[in-house]
Amino acid sequence: MTKDEMIKKIAELEAGLVAEKAKGANMKTKVMAQLESGVNTMSGLTEGLNTTSKNISSILTYLRKDLIKEGKTIITQKYKDQTMVTILSLETLGWK
Repeated sequence: MTKDEMIKKIAELEAGLVAEKAKGANMKTKVMAQLESGVNTMSGLTEGLNTTSKNISSILTYLRKDLIKEGKTIITQKYKDQTMVTILSLETLGWK
């Protein structure tokens, strides 16, 4: 098995674990699982969860409130035609 084949297989296995973890979970949990698995675009989230970007934006608002308690926040940044999504610590941003 080549290095590229192993990387592809690992990505497939991780995607399966994320899908399994998200079964029966509420949408906030599903979005968080996608972000933790490495999905970092709004289009990736909408495709992965089969929902609209408006719904994802709303969920990100609620997740921000939850993450503030942990000293983190969600940052979105539009670049060309993509909206990038990332979780950062408040200390990294100099906000704490």
